[in-house]
Amino acid sequence: MPKIPTFTSEARPTAEAASVVSNIKIPLNQTVAGALRPLGKAAEDYYVKKKDLENKVEAKKTSLEILVEADEVVSNLKNNPNEEENLLIFNEKINTILNSRLSKTKNKRIQSLIQNTVDLNLPKRISNIKTNSRNSLELDLQTTHKSEQNILAAEYLLSDDVDQKNIILNQAIELEKLYSSDLGVSEIQKNEAIGKIKQTYLITDIDKLINNGQYSEAMSILKNTKNTSFLNTKERMSLIEKTDEAFSKNLAQENIDRAIELGVFSNVKDMQNTDGNKFTTVQAEDSINKNLLKVNQNGEPEFTTEQIIEQGIKNNVKVPAYKNALVAGSANMSDIGNKEKVITGLELYKQFIVTNSRKVLSTTYGISETDLQSYDQLDFATRVLGETFDSALTRVIEIRNGKYKSRLVDDKKIESKINNIDFDNQFRGTFTLGIGSEDIRNTEDVFYLMKNITNLYYKAGGSEDDAIGAAENFLEENYRMDDWNQIVPKDARQPDWHDAAVMDYIKEQYDSGNINTEKNKLKDIIPVYFDFEKYNIQGFVLKNKTTDEPLTLQTVDSQGPAGQFNEFSYGTARFTLEDIKEKIYSRATDERYKQFVIDFNKNKELKEKAKNFGIGEFDG
Repeated sequence: MPKIPTFTSEARPTAEAASVVSNIKIPLNQTVAGALRPLGKAAEDYYVKKKDLENKVEAKKTSLEILVEADEVVSNLKNNPNEEENLLIFNEKINTILNSRLSKTKNKRIQSLIQNTVDLNLPKRISNIKTNSRNSLELDLQTTHKSEQNILAAEYLLSDDVDQKNIILNQAIELEKLYSSDLGVSEIQKNEAIGKIKQTYLITDIDKLINNGQYSEAMSILKNTKNTSFLNTKERMSLIEKTDEAFSKNLAQENIDRAIELGVFSNVKDMQNTDGNKFTTVQAEDSINKNLLKVNQNGEPEFTTEQIIEQGIKNNVKVPAYKNALVAGSANMSDIGNKEKVITGLELYKQFIVTNSRKVLSTTYGISETDLQSYDQLDFATRVLGETFDSALTRVIEIRNGKYKSRLVDDKKIESKINNIDFDNQFRGTFTLGIGSEDIRNTEDVFYLMKNITNLYYKAGGSEDDAIGAAENFLEENYRMDDWNQIVPKDARQPDWHDAAVMDYIKEQYDSGNINTEKNKLKDIIPVYFDFEKYNIQGFVLKNKTTDEPLTLQTVDSQGPAGQFNEFSYGTARFTLEDIKEKIYSRATDERYKQFVIDFNKNKELKEKAKNFGIGEFDG
């Protein structure tokens, strides 16, 4: 029988302590419940503190919200200078806000915390209200004071009576004293404020003197430091500089205006003015533009349109306002253009035609020949044919768009009529196309000119006779016969003695040997005019009318034996407008230019003397 194993226990009693031991030690004289009491007390204290912290957080949050609303109330009251009213409004609103917030909680502790926090922070808000009210009051006082001073300053500015101005100045000073007293500022601050008032009124006087051109009087006041001790050094020097600059600028402008008035600006262009700057075309144009705006005592223009045009022509400059009007007029000759601008341009164009200044429009003003022809056609259709402006404009627009190109007058019909042209009662002869005339040299040029003008008008409407008649009038009004029997454009820029001056110059060059006398006779030398419109270059070339060859003029000293003509030392006798003025016109006596030089030198001397403002004749 198998043997059943048996288990033998090895456990034995031990004296060793267990591995986990509790540190709770209960005294022999206490129970278990008594020993756990401190733990309950700790938990209770923790709960109380937690609840107190929650109350404080809620109270703090609500207090901050109340104070934010309180700040809004303070901000809304900041522009009210009435302190008592502001405090009353603030107390009412803050109490309403506070009571509303307190009523939302039943916790006495929280209510107490909110009340204490708000009470602690209200004094600062109340102080801000008082400060804001004071600032607002001072601002109102300052605004009122400035308004009163501005009224007095305006009265002073408009017054020319010395006694009245002194009364106003004294009122301003007394007003400043009263204001300083209201603010409670120191005596030093009050005197500084009064000094600024005096300085402001003095600057007003100086500005008025400058605007009236009384520079000497202004400078005398500024240099009298004894009577103007209230004016600080920086401001004094600034006003002295301003006066001197205005005087210098005015003197220079006087020279420009005088040159325009005498019609000699083209002679002085690029010359140095009294202010150290050169005379420029822009200055001349600005001067004429100002004349355009001048009015007399009756409010009427001081200069007529014809006079303004003449000023520009005499000085060889354009009138910017007129050019803008002419360009705008032609630019609006379209189906969608502004008709009123076309009318303005046309009326102005007629004024140039009346003053024989059509040539100037293409040269000085730079108006294209195409645009001038459109104005010619408008004028012809409305003035000669009697068409309405709208009808004439419609046809001109069609012409500009390429219509009526085939509408031409027969050459023979033009030739048969051209003999009736009268150039300033100088010529009414017989033209024979291609053969020439004993009376006129450039017959062929005149015919083609007549042909172009006739067809220009014919395209604008009417009969062939209407167009030919208008072309005849156009030539008679805009062309002349010169002293060499040439039909040339009338040029308002040329003086009446233009031909005589050119003829005298030719004779002088011929007599001095600068022209080859072996190849040319004096009576055969003529000026042949050229006009490169695209480049705005006009003038003439001296030619031999028999050989049609251009002449040469000696440009350097001849070499070799005396009397020997050296062609290589000669240049083509070609003269632009500038050459004509410089080399030919300058030889003639021009009383206007002489007068300008006299006036200019006087102003130049005056400029030098002005360095000693306040001395001698500048004492005022």
